[in-house]
Amino acid sequence: MGFHRHQYSDYHADNTFGANAWFSSIFLKAIRPPMKLETTVLGLKVQYYSNLHLLDVTQFVRIGGVFSTHLHGPIPATLLPPGVGIIGMNGGPPIQPFPINFPLPKYTRVSINTVNSVNWRT
Repeated sequence: MGFHRHQYSDYHADNTFGANAWFSSIFLKAIRPPMKLETTVLGLKVQYYSNLHLLDVTQFVRIGGVFSTHLHGPIPATLLPPGVGIIGMNGGPPIQPFPINFPLPKYTRVSINTVNSVNWRT
């Protein structure tokens, strides 16, 4: 049964049954060296979707999507979709660069790139 990478650590197999996917996950124990899977796996789940594209909400929650129409704090400038920084989001005001000497977002490690306000938008 051919699995294909969907996104990140998610894989999917088209035109299969749930039982086949379940048995395929059990057969992953054959990975060498012995006990490799059992000692390193953090989570392994089998899910069945009748229509994978119907249940993919990625485009809705991405920046600029239907459910993420406004920025709620600073984000790296490279994460903005093309054109969003120029026209704003959904016709709103243009997104502005961070001011100089801005406070870094919580849990952001200080580096040359993170302290450069040109790399941030708000």
